[in-house]
Amino acid sequence: MQYRIENNREKRITAMSKITIEFGDLVAALENNSNEHAHYLDLKTGTVIRTVADRFSESIEDTDQIHSMIEQEPYRYLAITPMGSAERYAIIEQFVDHIQDARLKEQLKTPLMKKKPFRTFNDAINNYPEIREKWRAFHDGELTRRSLDWLEENGIDAELANAASAG
Repeated sequence: MQYRIENNREKRITAMSKITIEFGDLVAALENNSNEHAHYLDLKTGTVIRTVADRFSESIEDTDQIHSMIEQEPYRYLAITPMGSAERYAIIEQFVDHIQDARLKEQLKTPLMKKKPFRTFNDAINNYPEIREKWRAFHDGELTRRSLDWLEENGIDAELANAASAG
């Protein structure tokens, strides 16, 4: 595989052929809003690297090596900005808005107005196994779409491995 430096200002490396990215790893990076984690995509290998509180999640021996690699080749690693709470909230709202049963729709909208809306929504939807399965399918579809959008926005030609089995 050949690589080229694209956009001298940003000095970001771009693979001239497709890279393969593990779907679950990319989704985890896009969904993770923890201040203790950061994720980077290795533009040469397609590997998603997770950091924990400025320490890399790999073994202690690998931490310094990985940190050094990112410092030496910052153009090779692209920071993955996670979806914000508003974007995650909007996914839930879209799902709830498509529910036909007015009583059920109201029961699933109410948790969104409470403290910890994500947790209370998940607690509420667990009372409805059939709807929960529809929610999971909808959620997985949205994450796939948003993952592909993120790749396109960043000019990355990639194939998502195990996208069909994720979720």
